[in-house]
Amino acid sequence: MHYTGYLTESLAELQRPEGLLHLAGSDFANGWGGFIDGAIESGLDAARAVSTALQAPAAGPELAATPSLPAS
Repeated sequence: MHYTGYLTESLAELQRPEGLLHLAGSDFANGWGGFIDGAIESGLDAARAVSTALQAPAAGPELAATPSLPAS
């Protein structure tokens, strides 16, 4: 269980990507935290962020070292 004030103190930090790692789940949702709707929302937000990062030019060594996927 989350304690009172948990989201106001920690949510932004939990939603921030750490390098190439993007977290998603109902506990990280902006709305409907703890429910499937929140998990879907959070997953869509993370997917959009990853898509944007993959389309942007490599900004640093961590992105430049990422192997590219073969074209399908």
